Amino acid sequence: MTSHWIESFAEGGANMFSKYLSSAKRLGEITVYQGLFSNPLLYKTLSDTEIYRTDFPLNDYNTMLYYEPKKFHNFNRFFAPGTIFRQLYPTETLDTIYAFQVFNSPSVSIPAPDHILATLSQEPIIQAELSKRSKADLRRILSIRANEVVKGGNLLFDILSKPKDLSVNFSWDCLDLAYTTLIEQGEMFEEHEKPKLNLHTCFRSNEEVKEILEEFKEIWKIKEIEEKTISMPAYEKYIKTGVIDDYLDNLVDFWKYPCLIMMRRVLGYRKTHEEILLDIDAIMNIFKDICGEMKPVTEQQISYVVLEKI
Repeated sequence: MTSHWIESFAEGGANMFSKYLSSAKRLGEITVYQGLFSNPLLYKTLSDTEIYRTDFPLNDYNTMLYYEPKKFHNFNRFFAPGTIFRQLYPTETLDTIYAFQVFNSPSVSIPAPDHILATLSQEPIIQAELSKRSKADLRRILSIRANEVVKGGNLLFDILSKPKDLSVNFSWDCLDLAYTTLIEQGEMFEEHEKPKLNLHTCFRSNEEVKEILEEFKEIWKIKEIEEKTISMPAYEKYIKTGVIDDYLDNLVDFWKYPCLIMMRRVLGYRKTHEEILLDIDAIMNIFKDICGEMKPVTEQQISYVVLEKI
């Protein structure tokens, strides 16, 4: 059983993606810090495969190495930024690209006044801007990757879907309440910093992706789309046992790292790393208390998509 929610995301697409990965001889991997190599069902399918990490994680190289140590021996793995990779292999050299979680991070942060996840904003202007940015990002990525994959090759990726019922209390709503509480106290953040408090995540729909793919119908075709609901393992355990302590600890563990990255971005110009860590502890304590009261849902609809280059 997986322990981390992100690992569960990868697990959810393992059966569908494995058949494409197992036949790849040259694989490009553009995943975040927990992805392909944290998922045993996927890495066991790879044999005599050249793997090129064509984009490093959004955060930092050392974190990637911490989560993904060099301990697998059935394939060859190379770290090559996309610019260097394209100098070595100018065009159409990869059988498959595994873009785990990459499509879910917008290229530009769009602050929202009503939620720490702008993608959940109910403000029409924010929704319109997010839709515009989301479509632009998809066009850019599909264009770039088309120059790297051989004809008949595949692009594998996942889409985080917006919750169908926004009346349900999710764990990210508890996080939003925790930040709202601290903002109202007026001690941790200065006024001009508040709009910058936004986690970089983008929820999309299958319809939106299909709309953009229609523009690329001469280049890409959809082979498979499979939608699943992926629950945090600790949430599933809580539902079965009614014991909430482990679930609350897992919520803190999951959200602490992305919040730390955000806080460094917002407060790093005037606070030390140690001071930011203390702020994170304060936020997580409030967040944990709110979660204990609200008992939020922690599950996500995810679509796993396979495209083939024509």
